[in-house]
Amino acid sequence: SPPGRYSASSAFDPQTGELLMFGGTSQQTEPMNDTWAWDGRTWQRLDAGGEAGPTGGPQSEMVWNTKLNEMLLVTEPPGLAGAGGQTWIWSGTHWVLQPHGELGTSYFDMLVAYDPISQSLIAEGCCATEQPKDPVGARTSIWLWSGTTWQRVRTTVNPADGASLAVDPSFGLGRLVLCGCDLRGGLAPALWLWSGRDWVAEPSPPV
Repeated sequence: SPPGRYSASSAFDPQTGELLMFGGTSQQTEPMNDTWAWDGRTWQRLDAGGEAGPTGGPQSEMVWNTKLNEMLLVTEPPGLAGAGGQTWIWSGTHWVLQPHGELGTSYFDMLVAYDPISQSLIAEGCCATEQPKDPVGARTSIWLWSGTTWQRVRTTVNPADGASLAVDPSFGLGRLVLCGCDLRGGLAPALWLWSGRDWVAEPSPPV
């Protein structure tokens, strides 16, 4: 089994039928960048990580790209404060850094998911330092993955920092739902739907 850890990222690979897990922080608070696979019965270490691998620790997001049939990983860059997140693709044995996959102008609390409407990966989070600051912090921004680069999407609505981003199959063809559950600064929880081009507020039940 993998060593115990916190805040690892994981996603299901439909081609292999396995759950991939990357990184996280050890119980001794050391960053980890190894990759493991769970087949329903046992764990297998696929990649030990090391200096050539993605940046370890808690700041990573993994997602399966349905359109391109590949696993994508976004991590913070190594030792580059304020730089954009790095993008990696799983080769089957190790992670391959995408040379033009820098995400945003800074990296902080990114959420990444597959959008059925645009049929591309979408990243949401505080990575737009050029935008005006609100009372809580930097405003969020939206990015779409072209297969080689992240492209900024200009939206009319900028929800507060999201706590989770996932597809809800109950909305017809499926819609990405963003839960803005960050209560810093006295913000109330909010639910948002992604139209493929912008965020649409959705009434949410009280919590």
